[in-house]
Amino acid sequence: MFHRNGNDCQRLRISVAIIAAGLCTAMIISWRLWAGERSFPMLPLWDLVPGFSNPLDKVIFVATLAALGSLAFRIWRASVLLVLGLMLLLAIQDQMRWQPWYYQYFLMLAPLAFVRISKGSLEAEGDICGGVLAFHRIIMIMIYLWGGLHKLHAGFISVYTGSLVQPILENLEIGVIRQMIYVLGYMIPYVEILTGAGLLFRRTRVCAVGAAVATHIIILFLLGPIKGGFSNIVVWPWNLAMIGFVIALFLKVERIAFKPALRGALKYPFYVTLFLLTLAPALFHLGAWDRYLSFNLYSGQQRRVYVRVPHELLSQAPVEWRTYYLDTYASDGHKALSLSRWSYNELNVPMVTEWRTIRQISRYVCQFENGDYKLLFLVEHPHLANKQPIQYTCEEINSVGRAKAD
Repeated sequence: MFHRNGNDCQRLRISVAIIAAGLCTAMIISWRLWAGERSFPMLPLWDLVPGFSNPLDKVIFVATLAALGSLAFRIWRASVLLVLGLMLLLAIQDQMRWQPWYYQYFLMLAPLAFVRISKGSLEAEGDICGGVLAFHRIIMIMIYLWGGLHKLHAGFISVYTGSLVQPILENLEIGVIRQMIYVLGYMIPYVEILTGAGLLFRRTRVCAVGAAVATHIIILFLLGPIKGGFSNIVVWPWNLAMIGFVIALFLKVERIAFKPALRGALKYPFYVTLFLLTLAPALFHLGAWDRYLSFNLYSGQQRRVYVRVPHELLSQAPVEWRTYYLDTYASDGHKALSLSRWSYNELNVPMVTEWRTIRQISRYVCQFENGDYKLLFLVEHPHLANKQPIQYTCEEINSVGRAKAD
């Protein structure tokens, strides 16, 4: 048996190894998001931060993977700082990289940048393992809590019945089982909330760990075998990583201690993390925080954006768009460019549909219209019955969303 510090440090090593493996796998799956040629425009946070050109983009991509790989075997502060620096730069270069798993991994690695590790030995630094573990645990707890809270509305049921379990319902004739599946949809938000809360307490921790593991297995089943293939494949390593995290961080733990994170150099970073994970997600409902950074996933509150391309402009539009047109069969011959399909098919990640990113994409797309024929943007919330689809011209879309959330 390990003594307390030794056991904490072993758990921390496992947690960091999971971060490294999960992030490397997700980045490899979505490699065009990070390096190589692509037609989907880059969306920098500031225009003064350009993306890396070939072959530097590939060098940075490989360097990031290599630095992560080194962390999987030994935790060096220099490697942590290198990884965090590269992750931050890559995120500033393209907001499409602001995926929820990327954000989570960054937050989990960040506290290691504030502690000193003597010759790669965590044990030599006393209680830093317990302090960093406090970060990892509060992050996990709040992901489950907010994941459930964001689903407490009718939009989630629309996603659940219209997408997640639709293949089951289509081929199921037994009424009682169909009803049970519907009831399960209403229970899921509360299961997630109770899972997050249950991880805090010793008496409920084992049940909460079991519920979390079962939740991620069911998610993988709904995204894969039930649909006859892999759907949203980039979240597969994330769900597997979440299973690893919940076991490594909470199983057979007598007491969850946050005091080690309130000492020394970790104190103020912990307060920042608490804000980002406890209060900031609530700002999403005021339009002041990103949906993905709030861990608001599969809740039915996402936007979908389409671009109506008139028949007369089809020859002027990029050839690459043809793969991402929807079959509208319109009498006037227009096509609808699906930004989500474009993002999924080319970058292997869902589109970040904040208003600022929609405006940035519109500036790229709108350069292909001319004075006689206009592009139109259709923005809809397919799972929210109280929000009707709205059309915008190129001039209108560039100003919408600045003053208020829709």
